[in-house]
Amino acid sequence: MKKNKIDMGLIVGNVVAMIISGVITWNIFKYFQNYNPDVIIGFGIIASAIILGALLYRFKCRNRMGYGLVEFTVGIVTVTYAVFALSNTQWGTGVALQILGGLYIIVRAFDNIGEGLKNTHFEMKWKKFFNDEKLLRSIFKKIAKD
Repeated sequence: MKKNKIDMGLIVGNVVAMIISGVITWNIFKYFQNYNPDVIIGFGIIASAIILGALLYRFKCRNRMGYGLVEFTVGIVTVTYAVFALSNTQWGTGVALQILGGLYIIVRAFDNIGEGLKNTHFEMKWKKFFNDEKLLRSIFKKIAKD
């Protein structure tokens, strides 16, 4: 059985690509600032999103666990933002949808982490944790008591 390893070079390469995309977008904005900046920024963001999306997909294909950890972080930030940054607004459908969106991201993150752990010595521990009904019941009982 082949063991998966985290490719740090790939992670660093993707971070560098994100920084380069941001610098390019900023330079496009500075060059065209006498024109309508909203249009220029919009095109820059769209172009950067396409490039970044392709690079992130490449990262995901090569390192599911690493991508899952990044995705988990984004999910937690999304839920935290919905709960705390928007706490001055009324709780309603918008905040609820943002929380649900964050939860969806977290679930996808767990799926990607689980896929990334396949053929590693952590695979069985991951599966046992999420498939062990006794463990899950005890966790939910503890939560219900609190």
